[in-house]
Amino acid sequence: MSSRGHELNSSEARAKSMWLLSFGDVVTLMITFFILLIAVNKGEITKIQKWSDEQLEHNYQLLSQALKDEQSLISAKVSLEGIKLILHADQSFAKGDYRPLPKLNASLTQLAQNLKQLPLFNIQKHPELAKVIQTIEAQGYQWILEVDVAGHTDNDPVNPRSPVRNNWILSALRAQTVASILAKESGLPHNIFIASGYADTRPLVPNDTPEHKAMNRRVEITILAYFLKKQ
Repeated sequence: MSSRGHELNSSEARAKSMWLLSFGDVVTLMITFFILLIAVNKGEITKIQKWSDEQLEHNYQLLSQALKDEQSLISAKVSLEGIKLILHADQSFAKGDYRPLPKLNASLTQLAQNLKQLPLFNIQKHPELAKVIQTIEAQGYQWILEVDVAGHTDNDPVNPRSPVRNNWILSALRAQTVASILAKESGLPHNIFIASGYADTRPLVPNDTPEHKAMNRRVEITILAYFLKKQ
Protein backbone atom coordinates (compact mmCIF):
# COMPACT_ATOMS: atom_id res chain seq x y z
CA MET A 1 0.00 0.00 0.00
CA SER A 2 1.29 3.50 -0.87
CA SER A 3 2.08 6.03 1.80
CA ARG A 4 -0.70 8.22 0.39
CA GLY A 5 -3.20 5.40 0.78
CA HIS A 6 -2.03 4.86 4.33
CA GLU A 7 -2.50 8.56 5.08
CA LEU A 8 -6.06 8.43 3.66
CA ASN A 9 -6.94 5.44 5.83
CA SER A 10 -5.55 7.21 8.88
CA SER A 11 -7.57 10.33 8.06
CA GLU A 12 -10.75 8.27 7.66
CA ALA A 13 -10.08 6.53 10.95
CA ARG A 14 -9.56 9.86 12.71
CA ALA A 15 -12.73 11.23 11.10
CA LYS A 16 -14.74 8.23 12.30
CA SER A 17 -13.19 8.53 15.73
CA MET A 18 -14.07 12.24 15.93
CA TRP A 19 -17.64 11.49 14.82
CA LEU A 20 -18.03 8.88 17.54
CA LEU A 21 -16.63 11.27 20.12
CA SER A 22 -19.04 13.99 19.03
CA PHE A 23 -21.94 11.53 19.07
CA GLY A 24 -20.91 10.39 22.52
CA ASP A 25 -20.86 13.99 23.73
CA VAL A 26 -24.34 14.57 22.37
CA VAL A 27 -25.67 11.41 24.04
CA THR A 28 -24.03 12.41 27.33
CA LEU A 29 -25.59 15.88 27.14
CA MET A 30 -29.02 14.38 26.39
CA ILE A 31 -28.76 11.98 29.32
CA THR A 32 -27.68 14.83 31.59
CA PHE A 33 -30.61 16.94 30.36
CA PHE A 34 -33.15 14.21 31.05
CA ILE A 35 -31.69 13.50 34.49
CA LEU A 36 -31.92 17.20 35.29
CA LEU A 37 -35.49 17.29 33.97
CA ILE A 38 -36.47 14.32 36.12
CA ALA A 39 -34.77 15.85 39.17
CA VAL A 40 -36.59 19.16 38.70
CA ASN A 41 -39.90 17.39 38.15
CA LYS A 42 -39.34 15.19 41.19
CA GLY A 43 -38.57 18.30 43.23
CA GLU A 44 -41.86 19.87 42.15
CA ILE A 45 -43.77 16.68 42.98
CA THR A 46 -42.09 16.56 46.39
CA LYS A 47 -43.17 20.15 47.10
CA ILE A 48 -46.74 19.38 46.02
CA GLN A 49 -46.86 16.23 48.16
CA LYS A 50 -45.43 18.12 51.14
CA TRP A 51 -48.18 20.73 50.81
CA SER A 52 -50.84 18.00 50.68
CA ASP A 53 -49.37 16.30 53.75
CA GLU A 54 -49.36 19.60 55.64
CA GLN A 55 -53.07 20.06 54.89
CA LEU A 56 -53.82 16.56 56.12
CA GLU A 57 -51.88 17.16 59.33
CA HIS A 58 -53.69 20.44 59.98
CA ASN A 59 -57.10 18.88 59.33
CA TYR A 60 -56.19 15.91 61.54
CA GLN A 61 -55.49 18.27 64.44
CA LEU A 62 -58.86 19.95 63.94
CA LEU A 63 -60.71 16.64 63.65
CA SER A 64 -59.03 14.94 66.62
CA GLN A 65 -59.90 17.94 68.77
CA ALA A 66 -63.52 17.75 67.64
CA LEU A 67 -63.65 13.99 68.33
CA LYS A 68 -62.06 14.07 71.79
CA ASP A 69 -65.39 13.05 73.36
CA GLU A 70 -65.73 10.10 70.96
CA GLN A 71 -62.37 8.45 71.69
CA SER A 72 -63.96 5.41 73.32
CA LEU A 73 -65.66 4.59 70.01
CA ILE A 74 -63.50 6.34 67.39
CA SER A 75 -59.73 6.68 67.47
CA ALA A 76 -57.82 8.91 65.04
CA LYS A 77 -54.27 9.06 63.74
CA VAL A 78 -52.26 10.26 60.75
CA SER A 79 -50.81 7.50 58.57
CA LEU A 80 -48.87 7.42 55.31
CA GLU A 81 -52.24 7.07 53.56
CA GLY A 82 -53.96 10.03 55.19
CA ILE A 83 -56.16 10.71 58.22
CA LYS A 84 -57.28 7.35 59.59
CA LEU A 85 -60.28 6.94 61.87
CA ILE A 86 -60.97 3.54 63.44
CA LEU A 87 -64.42 2.48 64.63
CA HIS A 88 -64.25 -0.29 67.18
CA ALA A 89 -66.79 -2.83 65.96
CA ASP A 90 -67.70 -4.37 69.33
CA GLN A 91 -69.09 -1.01 70.45
CA SER A 92 -70.53 -0.20 67.03
CA PHE A 93 -72.41 -3.31 65.87
CA ALA A 94 -74.14 -6.32 67.40
CA LYS A 95 -72.21 -9.54 66.85
CA GLY A 96 -72.58 -10.71 63.26
CA ASP A 97 -74.72 -7.70 62.32
CA TYR A 98 -74.06 -4.74 60.04
CA ARG A 99 -76.70 -2.38 61.41
CA PRO A 100 -75.12 0.27 63.65
CA LEU A 101 -75.96 0.42 67.33
CA PRO A 102 -77.56 3.68 68.53
CA LYS A 103 -74.25 4.91 69.96
CA LEU A 104 -72.55 4.49 66.57
CA ASN A 105 -75.39 6.24 64.79
CA ALA A 106 -74.97 9.26 67.05
CA SER A 107 -71.18 9.23 66.67
CA LEU A 108 -71.33 8.97 62.88
CA THR A 109 -73.80 11.84 62.70
CA GLN A 110 -71.42 13.97 64.76
CA LEU A 111 -68.45 12.84 62.68
CA ALA A 112 -70.28 13.76 59.48
CA GLN A 113 -70.92 17.27 60.81
CA ASN A 114 -67.25 17.58 61.75
CA LEU A 115 -66.09 16.39 58.32
CA LYS A 116 -68.05 18.99 56.41
CA GLN A 117 -66.56 21.72 58.59
CA LEU A 118 -62.96 20.75 57.80
CA PRO A 119 -61.04 23.08 55.44
CA LEU A 120 -60.35 20.12 53.14
CA PHE A 121 -64.07 19.79 52.49
CA ASN A 122 -64.67 23.56 52.43
CA ILE A 123 -62.13 24.81 49.93
CA GLN A 124 -64.53 27.49 48.69
CA LYS A 125 -64.51 29.06 52.17
CA HIS A 126 -60.72 29.17 52.29
CA PRO A 127 -59.44 31.36 49.41
CA GLU A 128 -55.79 30.67 50.24
CA LEU A 129 -56.32 26.92 49.81
CA ALA A 130 -58.38 27.39 46.65
CA LYS A 131 -55.65 29.56 45.13
CA VAL A 132 -52.92 26.96 45.78
CA ILE A 133 -55.06 24.17 44.34
CA GLN A 134 -55.92 26.21 41.23
CA THR A 135 -52.26 27.07 40.70
CA ILE A 136 -51.16 23.43 40.94
CA GLU A 137 -54.04 22.22 38.76
CA ALA A 138 -52.93 24.72 36.11
CA GLN A 139 -49.63 22.81 36.01
CA GLY A 140 -51.41 19.64 34.88
CA TYR A 141 -52.48 18.07 38.18
CA GLN A 142 -55.88 17.01 39.51
CA TRP A 143 -56.90 17.52 43.14
CA ILE A 144 -58.26 14.25 44.60
CA LEU A 145 -60.27 14.05 47.81
CA GLU A 146 -61.61 10.68 48.99
CA VAL A 147 -63.14 9.07 52.07
CA ASP A 148 -62.28 5.38 51.97
CA VAL A 149 -64.36 3.21 54.33
CA ALA A 150 -63.07 -0.34 54.88
CA GLY A 151 -64.68 -3.09 56.95
CA HIS A 152 -62.59 -5.76 58.73
CA THR A 153 -63.50 -8.82 60.80
CA ASP A 154 -61.71 -11.51 62.79
CA ASN A 155 -61.45 -15.08 61.50
CA ASP A 156 -64.42 -16.49 63.43
CA PRO A 157 -67.04 -17.84 61.00
CA VAL A 158 -70.40 -16.11 60.80
CA ASN A 159 -73.41 -18.00 62.12
CA PRO A 160 -74.61 -20.07 59.15
CA ARG A 161 -78.21 -19.11 59.97
CA SER A 162 -77.38 -15.43 59.56
CA PRO A 163 -78.52 -13.76 56.31
CA VAL A 164 -75.06 -12.14 56.21
CA ARG A 165 -73.58 -15.62 55.45
CA ASN A 166 -69.83 -14.86 55.69
CA ASN A 167 -67.22 -12.36 56.84
CA TRP A 168 -66.71 -10.92 53.36
CA ILE A 169 -70.33 -9.83 53.16
CA LEU A 170 -70.38 -8.71 56.79
CA SER A 171 -67.31 -6.48 56.41
CA ALA A 172 -68.58 -5.00 53.13
CA LEU A 173 -72.05 -4.26 54.54
CA ARG A 174 -70.60 -2.58 57.61
CA ALA A 175 -68.39 -0.39 55.43
CA GLN A 176 -71.28 0.45 53.12
CA THR A 177 -73.52 1.34 56.06
CA VAL A 178 -70.92 3.67 57.58
CA ALA A 179 -70.18 5.33 54.23
CA SER A 180 -73.89 5.86 53.53
CA ILE A 181 -74.50 7.51 56.91
CA LEU A 182 -71.48 9.80 56.52
CA ALA A 183 -72.51 10.82 53.00
CA LYS A 184 -76.11 11.47 53.98
CA GLU A 185 -75.43 13.34 57.21
CA SER A 186 -72.54 15.43 55.87
CA GLY A 187 -74.12 16.42 52.58
CA LEU A 188 -70.76 15.91 50.89
CA PRO A 189 -70.67 14.51 47.33
CA HIS A 190 -71.46 10.80 47.35
CA ASN A 191 -68.75 10.05 44.79
CA ILE A 192 -65.94 10.83 47.24
CA PHE A 193 -67.02 7.94 49.49
CA ILE A 194 -65.65 4.47 48.73
CA ALA A 195 -66.75 1.36 50.65
CA SER A 196 -64.95 -2.00 50.67
CA GLY A 197 -64.83 -5.15 52.78
CA TYR A 198 -61.72 -7.21 53.57
CA ALA A 199 -63.09 -9.83 56.00
CA ASP A 200 -60.11 -11.20 58.00
CA THR A 201 -57.45 -10.69 55.29
CA ARG A 202 -55.88 -7.57 56.83
CA PRO A 203 -55.61 -8.15 60.58
CA LEU A 204 -53.86 -5.64 62.81
CA VAL A 205 -52.65 -8.48 65.03
CA PRO A 206 -52.83 -12.30 64.87
CA ASN A 207 -56.29 -13.72 65.58
CA ASP A 208 -54.92 -15.82 68.44
CA THR A 209 -56.68 -14.36 71.50
CA PRO A 210 -60.12 -12.84 72.20
CA GLU A 211 -58.44 -9.47 72.80
CA HIS A 212 -56.62 -9.60 69.46
CA LYS A 213 -59.78 -10.64 67.64
CA ALA A 214 -61.58 -7.66 69.14
CA MET A 215 -58.85 -5.37 67.79
CA ASN A 216 -59.26 -6.82 64.29
CA ARG A 217 -63.02 -6.29 64.27
CA ARG A 218 -63.14 -2.72 63.06
CA VAL A 219 -64.15 -0.23 60.38
CA GLU A 220 -61.43 2.10 59.13
CA ILE A 221 -62.24 5.48 57.60
CA THR A 222 -59.31 6.99 55.70
CA ILE A 223 -59.41 10.56 54.43
CA LEU A 224 -57.09 10.99 51.46
CA ALA A 225 -56.13 14.27 49.80
CA TYR A 226 -53.52 14.42 47.05
CA PHE A 227 -52.68 15.64 43.57
CA LEU A 228 -52.65 13.27 40.61
CA LYS A 229 -50.82 14.04 37.37
CA LYS A 230 -53.30 14.31 34.51
CA GLN A 231 -52.77 11.89 31.64
